[in-house]
Amino acid sequence: MVIAEQLYQKLQPLFNHLNSPTIEFNPQGYYRLTLDGGQQVYLELTENMTLAIMGMLALPEQPGEALLLELLQANLNIDLQPAITVAADKERAQLVVWACLPLDALHFDTLLPLFERLSWTLSVIGRWCQPVVPRERQASPEVEKDRLQRRQVEALISRR
Repeated sequence: MVIAEQLYQKLQPLFNHLNSPTIEFNPQGYYRLTLDGGQQVYLELTENMTLAIMGMLALPEQPGEALLLELLQANLNIDLQPAITVAADKERAQLVVWACLPLDALHFDTLLPLFERLSWTLSVIGRWCQPVVPRERQASPEVEKDRLQRRQVEALISRR
């Protein structure tokens, strides 16, 4: 719980900057923000003591060449760290745009540029996709399985 409280305190400058100071403390370290275009961005404390920032977009049934080229271009932008990754969830037909920031590097001057880059990436790719309608967080077996898979992927990525 102490780590979740530290995360909440470190996120306060971002919440204030985004005019969302009323976001309440979540003991699980999970927060959801809505961008101007209606896109949801999720901020989540991981077991690896990192902040995962992600947004999801529904894949169109027939992705065109322009979308595919945009996706390739988005994954080439690795000059800025932490890098923003665009991945696909084939089962749900979604794109996942995400980045991670270690808690010890989580400061407003690093978090704000990362959040802005992720938001911009979502808006650019979102021209060809639709935002995913958020589901309420539940402790169902499917949700727990997804969470476990996501954490396993994050653990593999952090080992690189």
